Amino acid sequence: MALILSRKIIVPIENINLSHPLKTNPYPELKPFMQRIAKQKKKIKKQLGIIKARQREIEMIIYNMKEGFILLDAKGAVRSFNAIALEYLNITAEDIVFEIPHLQSMNTEITSMLDDTQGEDRHFECVIGERTLYIVALPVRVKNMLQALALLVIDKSAQKQAEDLRKSFSANVTHELKTPLSVILASSEMLKSGLVKQGDEQSFLTKIYIESKRLSTLIDNILRLSFFDENTLELEKSYVDLYEICKRVQKNLMPLAQNKNIHIYLLPPPQSKSEIWGISSLIEDMVYNLVENAIKYSYEDSTITISLSHKEQYITLSVKDEGIGIPLEEQERIFERFYCVDKSRSKKLGGSGLGLSIVKHIVGIHNARIKLVSKVGKGTSMSVEFMPYET
Repeated sequence: MALILSRKIIVPIENINLSHPLKTNPYPELKPFMQRIAKQKKKIKKQLGIIKARQREIEMIIYNMKEGFILLDAKGAVRSFNAIALEYLNITAEDIVFEIPHLQSMNTEITSMLDDTQGEDRHFECVIGERTLYIVALPVRVKNMLQALALLVIDKSAQKQAEDLRKSFSANVTHELKTPLSVILASSEMLKSGLVKQGDEQSFLTKIYIESKRLSTLIDNILRLSFFDENTLELEKSYVDLYEICKRVQKNLMPLAQNKNIHIYLLPPPQSKSEIWGISSLIEDMVYNLVENAIKYSYEDSTITISLSHKEQYITLSVKDEGIGIPLEEQERIFERFYCVDKSRSKKLGGSGLGLSIVKHIVGIHNARIKLVSKVGKGTSMSVEFMPYET
């Protein structure tokens, strides 16, 4: 009888739906207890909502981080990540990181850290593919047992590339300055010592003048690039007539072109205005460099064409020559400082490899775009797209 009675009492209790304890309560005597359960349930639901909201916040932060973030379990399987981390490490979300061959250098550092149970984290650099990565590894341990591993991945390739460029730039500056200085010093020393034959003095003086001029131009270009790098060049923008600037450049460079019997044609302007919002002196420098470069690398008895055109909301300046052209594999490098496609020709013509680098900076200052189309032996076309009015 006791067993039967207890079952009759317990079965209704076992059938209570804890999702709705007050509605399914079989006994009035249990009402205070059911109310306590319902209250606790609401509290837990609220806490879960807060936890989920924070989890979404963390996920959004991780997703929008500029750095890579990846969370691994003890076996190296990916548990959480952002797309940048997968891109930097060149893996997928299904990979076991500790088993990836091209991550050996990173895994060696991580293994060394995990073997040291007293170590909290590890900072190190490694090269993966073409990237130089700075990695912060943070182990999560419970009772000295690894539960998870968080990796913060930072791409230092750009910084390393900038350091390499600075070193290369310093070396090139030293070399480019040393060459004309050596000629000037040697020539002046010979003149001073009386070692120059009578009648040859004028040629030595001419050589000193040419190298001094080359040195002065080189220093001016280096200083200008330094101003661009440091953003210390502050000039006011105004409406600039691009066609008038092209006319002045054509006139100023005509003597240089005539030395090679090169004809510079400036096509008539479009019917609409050719005004842009910019810095007149810099725009003139840019056009001058483009046309001068075209003259230097053009064949004798050839043609250079300067033209302006309108397309949608852009005004496009184009300088087209019939020169030696640029090989496809070198076209991405022509805007690097001191880079010359034909070094022997550049030396003969007094080129330093800084002209197009200056052009690139001026284009950037004006939020313009530069395009290159070139074919070896057929010539090169440089186009710069400007917004016609200030935006």
